[in-house]
Amino acid sequence: MGTHLRHRLSCRALAVLLGMLPLAACQTSNSTTPVRQIAAAAKSEPIAVEGDYVHRYAFFRFPTTIADFKRVELVKYDADASDVSATYSRSGPAGAALATIYVYPAPWVRITAGGQYQYPDLTDRQLGGLCRNEIEAVKAAVAALHPSATIVREGGDVLKGAGGARIALGRVEYRMTGSFEGRIQPLQSQLYVMCFGYSQWILKFRLTAPEGVDLDAVYGVLGRGTLPDRTAPSRS
Repeated sequence: MGTHLRHRLSCRALAVLLGMLPLAACQTSNSTTPVRQIAAAAKSEPIAVEGDYVHRYAFFRFPTTIADFKRVELVKYDADASDVSATYSRSGPAGAALATIYVYPAPWVRITAGGQYQYPDLTDRQLGGLCRNEIEAVKAAVAALHPSATIVREGGDVLKGAGGARIALGRVEYRMTGSFEGRIQPLQSQLYVMCFGYSQWILKFRLTAPEGVDLDAVYGVLGRGTLPDRTAPSRS
């Protein structure tokens, strides 16, 4: 796996990710890559919903609040809301932070002419390679949107959870200068991409805050707060 994701994640990050397994594996429609998400942004639509929002296929829950984070935006990038994002914001003693969480279909899951979903039988190395491609696409999207961003660390791994379920994941850390809370200042950003070997979903976290804020803790709070809800009704 090291040839695909160059450094292993910290024990803290691994513990959070393992705590998120297993996740839902449900049906979806056409896939959207990160580069296409940029193009789709012009066509994106806000999702108007009161209270918690539950992804209609993958059942990830996006509450109105998670700890001291407030949900400030819900967006869908396709007609059937299979590709969505939720943005959360925090201010206060723990430090201001902004986080966007994306759920979208994996591009390597195919749909046959009869409407059946084909899940490729992937080795760890193959899953890691596909996820590496996805991470590189996300990095290209970030570079296009934020030319001043500099990568300071990146890594990843393939994990196995309950029942042997596998997840390939990557993490990229950035430093940049940008506008935050109304002023130009040094910023840090973390990007997490998770590709599931038993599902067609990709989960992505983009966290941004001024330097000095504990983004590992932010990721832990938001990761646990958006676990799939298998009992709640689907909402579009």
